[in-house]
Amino acid sequence: MKPAGPPDQACAVIVGVERCGVFPDDPLLGPVRDALAWADWLLARGVRPERIVLFLSAKPASQPLVDAWQQRMTATVPPDRQPRLLLQPTEAAFQTLVNTELPQLAATLHDATLLLVWSGHGVIDQRDNERSRRLFHADATDLEPRNLEPLSLMKALRTRPYAGFAQQLLVVDACANYVMTTARDRRLSRPSDFNAVTAEPRIQQRVLLATAPGQVAQSQAGLPARESVALFSSRLLQALGDPPAGSWPDFHQAFRTVQQAFAAADEQQTPVDWSYGQPDDALPDSGLQLLPEVRATQLLRIVQALPAQMLVPAFHAALPPAQPTPAHQAAADQGAVAMAWLLGQMPRAAGLPDALLRWALQLRCRLPVPTDHPELLLWIKRQGQQDAAQAYLAQAQAAQQAAAAGATLCFVLVAQAPGAAAGTTVLHGWLFAGQPVQVLALGGTSGEGAEPLAVQADGSGRAEALKALLDEATTAAQSLGIELPDFIIEVALPLERIDDDVEAHGFGPRGRERAIGSRYPVVRRLADRLAALGHRRRGTEIVQWQKAAMKLGERFSAHGLRIVWMEPQGIRDGLLASRLDAVPQGCCVGLSLAVPGRTLDDASKYTLYDDGLPFACWSDAAWSEADTACLEADLGACSGPQALLKLFALRQADAAQRKHPGSRLRLLWDDPARNPYAPQLKAAER
Repeated sequence: MKPAGPPDQACAVIVGVERCGVFPDDPLLGPVRDALAWADWLLARGVRPERIVLFLSAKPASQPLVDAWQQRMTATVPPDRQPRLLLQPTEAAFQTLVNTELPQLAATLHDATLLLVWSGHGVIDQRDNERSRRLFHADATDLEPRNLEPLSLMKALRTRPYAGFAQQLLVVDACANYVMTTARDRRLSRPSDFNAVTAEPRIQQRVLLATAPGQVAQSQAGLPARESVALFSSRLLQALGDPPAGSWPDFHQAFRTVQQAFAAADEQQTPVDWSYGQPDDALPDSGLQLLPEVRATQLLRIVQALPAQMLVPAFHAALPPAQPTPAHQAAADQGAVAMAWLLGQMPRAAGLPDALLRWALQLRCRLPVPTDHPELLLWIKRQGQQDAAQAYLAQAQAAQQAAAAGATLCFVLVAQAPGAAAGTTVLHGWLFAGQPVQVLALGGTSGEGAEPLAVQADGSGRAEALKALLDEATTAAQSLGIELPDFIIEVALPLERIDDDVEAHGFGPRGRERAIGSRYPVVRRLADRLAALGHRRRGTEIVQWQKAAMKLGERFSAHGLRIVWMEPQGIRDGLLASRLDAVPQGCCVGLSLAVPGRTLDDASKYTLYDDGLPFACWSDAAWSEADTACLEADLGACSGPQALLKLFALRQADAAQRKHPGSRLRLLWDDPARNPYAPQLKAAER
C-alpha cells in the first residue's frame, strides 16, 4: 500500500500508552519513544504538524523525552501549527476525536490518508467466540479496564462520514496474548463505542499488527531500559526509510521486509496484516483463526463475505474425485472455517486444480454476477493453475446449466389465516405452475395436514409449518409432471418472521433440499406492502395499486417480460396507470435512473419500498431502445414464468462478458444483494 494522496493532505493519530492502571506493575517502556519517532517520521514526510494528534501516557522514565520533544516543536513550529499533544489521554477524548473531530476534517478532504499508530498494552479476549483483540486506554484501571477493539474502530472508519480519508492505515504494536480476566480477576469491559453508519465502498484499509494471536510484542534487546523501543516499530520505521519530503514509501513492501526479518531471526513474534479494499492482498486477523496456509486464510475471508447458502453446495461439489466421508459432512455442518481447513489438507488430484481452488471455482460459477466479487476472482487468478482452472470451471458451469435446464420455474405465494385457537394462525398458499399455468391450493385451515401448518401465538411452529407447506408445493408440482421444480417464493408475512429457525429447515426433492433463501428468492408480496401502507394511503390509492398489480400479472402470463421504463418521480406523481395504458403489453415497471449505478439511489428505494411498486426492476447501466428490442426479441417466444427462466439462462451464459442487456437488468426477485428489502432479509441470508 502506497498512499495516493500527498502527505500534506494526510492526518495522523498516534497513541503511546506506557502508564496503564490495568497493569500497574508492568515494566513496559518504549511506546512513548516509538510514538514520538513516528511523529518525527511523519513530519519529515511533509504531514502538516497541526494534523498530527498524539495521545501519550508516559512513565516517569519517558517523561524527559516528551518534554524535550515539546520544546523542539515550540522552537521549530509556529504556534498556530503545533501538533496536538494530550498528556492525559482518556477513552472519552479518543472517542470524541474519532466520532466528532475526524468526520469534520474528512468533510474538507478528498482522497486523503489517515494513519493511526497505537503502541501500548494489548490482549485477546478469550471469553467470546471471536477472541477479539483489545487495546487498553491510558485511563483504564483494574476495576474498569477501558479498552478499544481495533476491528470496531476500523468498521466505523469505513463509513461515509470518513469518506475524505480514502486510504487508511492502522499500525498496532501491542501484545496479543490470550486472557480471560485482567488483574484482580476483573473481566474485560465493553470496548469503546464508535459511530458506524453506511459503509463507503471507496475506502481502502490496511492494518499492520506486530503480533499474531497468542504472542507477546518484544522490545529491542541490548538497550538500557530508558532507551527501550519496540522491536516491530523500530524495524518498520527502518524499512520505511527516509523518502524525500512530499512522498510516501510502500508500506506493503516495508511490512513484508519486517516479516522476513522476524522469520530469519526465528523470533517468537510473527507480524500479521489484513486489509479491506482492492487491490491489496487480504490476510485477516481478528484474533479468530489463522489457517495453516496463508492462501486458505485469504480465501476464508473472501468466502465469509459471500451468501452463506452457497458455501455448502459448492463445498460438496468441490470434493470429487474424493469420496464423501463423515468428516466431509461434519466440516460442512461446522461452517466455513472447517470447510476451508479440510480442503486445504486434501492432496491435489492429477489434472485438477487443488481442492481449495476447486471450491473457489464452484463458488464463482454460482454467483449471479461474478464481477461483483473481484476479491474472489483475484484470488483465483493468483493461484497460478490457469489451464487446470479454466478446464474445471468450464465443466462446473456446464453442470450448473444442465441442472438449471432440467428444472422448471414455478411460483409459490404463502399467506396466513386466523387459526381455530385465539392468537394462532395457519399458513396456506397457492402454487402457480405448468403450461398453461395452473393454480393449486396449498394447506388450509382444516382437513388432513392442517395441524403441521399451525403457528402458535408466540410464533413457535412457523418453521415447521412453512417447511410442510413448501414440501407440499414440491409434491403438487410433481403431480403436474414437473420433476424438478424451482420456486420463486412470495411470502405475505412480515419478513422479520422469516428467521434463523426457518432457515434451518431444508425443503425440496430428496437430495436437493435447500433452506429458504438459499436458492429460491423470497420477496415481500405486493399485498403485504399495501397493507403496511394502509395507515398512510387513502383506500382509493391502494385499490389503484391493486388494479395495476392485477393488470401487470395478467400481461406477464400472456406476453412474458415487457418493461415499461419510468422515472421514480413520475411514479410518485401518479403517472403509472397512464404509462401502462400506453404500453399494452408492458408487465414490468423499470426504474430508469438519471445516473445509473449498481445500487439504487434513495429516490428509487423510496419508490420500491414505500410506494409498493409491483413487478419492479432496474438497470445498473444506461438502457437504450436497442436494449429493449434485443431483450424482447430473445424473450418474445416465452410467456409467464418461462420468460424469467429464459432470462436467467441468458444471464448465466453471459456472466463473464455481460454484453447482453439482460445481464444489466436487475429484478426484484433474483438480486438479493441489491434488494431494497435486504435489511429485513438479513436473517434469511445468513
